[in-house]
Amino acid sequence: VMTNSHVGTKLCHGAAGDVFVDFNFLKMLDPDQEKIMFKVRDVVHSQQELDYSVLELEISPAMFDFVQEELPGLGPFVGETRRGSTVRIIGHPDGKEKKIDVNCPIVDPYETLSLSKSKWAVYMKFYQQLNDPGRTTYKSEFTSGASGSPGFDDDGKLVVMHSGGYWLYDGSRSEIDQGIRMSAIYQDLRQHQPLLFQDIFGSPQCVVDMGGP
Repeated sequence: VMTNSHVGTKLCHGAAGDVFVDFNFLKMLDPDQEKIMFKVRDVVHSQQELDYSVLELEISPAMFDFVQEELPGLGPFVGETRRGSTVRIIGHPDGKEKKIDVNCPIVDPYETLSLSKSKWAVYMKFYQQLNDPGRTTYKSEFTSGASGSPGFDDDGKLVVMHSGGYWLYDGSRSEIDQGIRMSAIYQDLRQHQPLLFQDIFGSPQCVVDMGGP
């Protein structure tokens, strides 16, 4: 499982502790909702610059048959973001029930935040992150608590991992949001963690050529 490394200090420091992943969290306090939960066994890889971590899950005997279906590698389903297009994010803003933001237009942070002095202050404060080539900037209605949410393009390709937004001050609405480009994570794992890359994205003949090393 992949998520943002900033999701929790335990994950950032490689100690999973009593952390669980719920794969069927649709609504809050739904008595008819089947729990599909796995304990996090270990953080097998974490990259702070790109803000992502790969988690290994502990499979209990009761869930063993449930996960035996062999899933294809993620490689063919990863795409690249494009200026002028939109991203669709599926997640749990504020940690609540699942929601979908179907229209998150990809924007240029400089053009978007230079419209007023207050927004320019956001741009200058977070200049490095906003200009990081491994990240994509867009506008979203999602609030805090949705970090790690997947974002898809118009063709259904996985293009970003939503990582959060930038505020003028604590408690204000996000002025602009960002996601880590899946193509950047793809290339980082391919270059530095080839075995883990193969586990996640598939064998070399089954992945998409996105350039890079």
